Amino acid sequence: MAQIGCHVPAVSARLTPVDRIMSRLGANDNIFAAQSTFFVELSETKKILSEATPRSLVILDELGRGTSSYDGVAVAQAVLHHVATHIGCVGFFATHYHSLATEFENHPEIQEKRMQIHVDEKERKVTFLYKLEDGVAEGSFGMHCAAMCGISNRVIERAETAARDWEHTSRLKESLEKAKTGCYIPLGMLSDVGSLLCDRGDVGAKGLDVLLRAIECL
Repeated sequence: MAQIGCHVPAVSARLTPVDRIMSRLGANDNIFAAQSTFFVELSETKKILSEATPRSLVILDELGRGTSSYDGVAVAQAVLHHVATHIGCVGFFATHYHSLATEFENHPEIQEKRMQIHVDEKERKVTFLYKLEDGVAEGSFGMHCAAMCGISNRVIERAETAARDWEHTSRLKESLEKAKTGCYIPLGMLSDVGSLLCDRGDVGAKGLDVLLRAIECL
């Protein structure tokens, strides 16, 4: 806030100046340029990946929502891995893709945070407390949101049944279950290991750290 000239509502604050602030927010298409929502998303993301430095501040909100779930989570996973592992800048990455929490659980540059809420399962209501805390959200609470919007219970119950069926037939579900056994190596880490093995040069300290983390996941 201070860097863009805004008042910081605090008695004191410790600031780290950044060389640029880059964000990818919202979901809008560009009809006049014949660009879909996902095209606009990726165009803005490409600019961030090309220009961000270790001294930048990057904010990415719900990346991948403009396409199918599988493509969306794949893009979100790859971008987050590149920003955290290869760019190494300070950033905020907000997402509803809960599998990313498992994918980056042991990543040294990523801290999992969530917004505190109170959930009333009986009434299907969610109260937002607007407080940041450690941890991963228990779920997206889409059915609770539907109930709060006035969608009939009959429709919501059918949606809950469909959601459970899709969850149990999903490959993503299989990956998450495998991760619980401690025998799961994140795809981003596998990619880094593959690059190191194909590189004929010396493996530096960062490369050794990647290899050690991969071994620890076995």
